[in-house]
Amino acid sequence: MINAKENVPMKNHTTLKIGGPARRFFEPETIEDMAQILQESLEEEAPLFVLGNGSNVLFPDEGYEGWILHLGPNWSGIELVDACRLRVKSGTTNQELARFTRLAGLAGYEFASGIPGTVGGAIVMNAGAYDGETVDVLESVRWLDRRGNLHVAAGEELDMGYRHSRFSDEFGVIVDAVYRLRPGDTRAIEQRIDELTQKRWSKQP
Repeated sequence: MINAKENVPMKNHTTLKIGGPARRFFEPETIEDMAQILQESLEEEAPLFVLGNGSNVLFPDEGYEGWILHLGPNWSGIELVDACRLRVKSGTTNQELARFTRLAGLAGYEFASGIPGTVGGAIVMNAGAYDGETVDVLESVRWLDRRGNLHVAAGEELDMGYRHSRFSDEFGVIVDAVYRLRPGDTRAIEQRIDELTQKRWSKQP
């Protein structure tokens, strides 16, 4: 059994600061850890919830009787694959990825700079804003199924539509993803991010 914390208050792990204790709370460090947690939760018939940044999530004050698989700081990271492609861990926030692309002079992810949450969540719901969607820049995804088996799928295999993906209907824990962007002017990217941030905050303070 991977080490778990017991009775962790979920209000400490959601952006709205609401929620009672979860029975078991896991923070895996490796893909192998994740796979083991998935397998053991099946064996124990324990409900399991995958949690990223905790945005758009509400837990009851009474708590959650299942297991939480938290993809937190251990699952944040970005690396250049080549001049226009990035491999991004699923716990990376959209803001972190947008900031990285700005500094790297890569355009195409500005639309997501103000979307709360992680890239894992953005892929699950094909998050989008201001004429851009995750599917526009997503090349491939690595993910674990309910039994802990690792899969790789191209973006076009993920049934991505308006606020929908394969993971909307089928359980999957996203490990990381490859994004394909395009060369851009750093200053122009920064200006676009600032513009969209101001638009979002004027409508959703």
